[in-house]
Amino acid sequence: MADTVRAAIIGGSGFYQMEGLSDTETLAIDTPYGATSDAITVGELDGQRVAFSRLVDGVQELVWQRADATTAAEPLVRGGHVPSSWSPDGQHLATVLDRGIWIVTVARSTSTLDRLSETSDREWWPEFSPDGRWLAYGSNATGRNEIYVQPWPGRGPREQVSLEGGASPACNPGGRELFFVSSLAAAGRSRMWAVDVETSPRLRIGTPRLLFDSSETDLVLTCLPLRCHAVSLQGDRFFATQAQALPPTPPVTHVTEFYNDKLDFASADLVTVIPGQKTGGIDAHLAETTE
Repeated sequence: MADTVRAAIIGGSGFYQMEGLSDTETLAIDTPYGATSDAITVGELDGQRVAFSRLVDGVQELVWQRADATTAAEPLVRGGHVPSSWSPDGQHLATVLDRGIWIVTVARSTSTLDRLSETSDREWWPEFSPDGRWLAYGSNATGRNEIYVQPWPGRGPREQVSLEGGASPACNPGGRELFFVSSLAAAGRSRMWAVDVETSPRLRIGTPRLLFDSSETDLVLTCLPLRCHAVSLQGDRFFATQAQALPPTPPVTHVTEFYNDKLDFASADLVTVIPGQKTGGIDAHLAETTE
């Protein structure tokens, strides 16, 4: 049985009820940079290494560390690489840097860095398949973002998955299915699609089918350079951040009246000033002083 470790759910991630997280509690955290904007949720997850970016002496670097923090963070590569997806064997990490996809290969205490393709196209959202045999990602090679799949490892020909634009691919953990998002910008809607994918004996891609659509302002399904939603282990649920608009607050200014250029505590009254509406006391006083 794998050891369990304590893991913190970072504020702003939206995954406060992450599947598999147990024995949770909320903690107020103070840091050398001040208190966090809100409490964090802490719970139990199976131990594994995690990769994250950090800033050291003004230089950004990509490091990895055991989730239970029993080992120190080990630098992998320098630069602003954003980690996106691990290969199933844990030896390759797909990252995004400067609108391009890079592969960090980790072997014992060393790591190497290779770019997925030498192109001027913008590429992002890399995602390894559950069997590690192919890599899904987005590219604007056609003039708009589309989703592609290509064999891994190796540099075989890629095949287009989406038909009318696509972003943020995510693999069904059970395999043989890929999800991606398309946008109806004019209508302010996002669509979630699913497509069947077979990798053996050769790569075969089915026809995308629509799962659901939602308002882009209510449910955040796609971000750059990484996707900002997750798929449950069973592949039947999606986790995403829901945007909630705050109720509008009318602008109100409280003005304390002055008399003879001095604050008159005996006769001053507090007047609520609303833009576009006159307030008799202040207006009358200003009229007297300007005549």
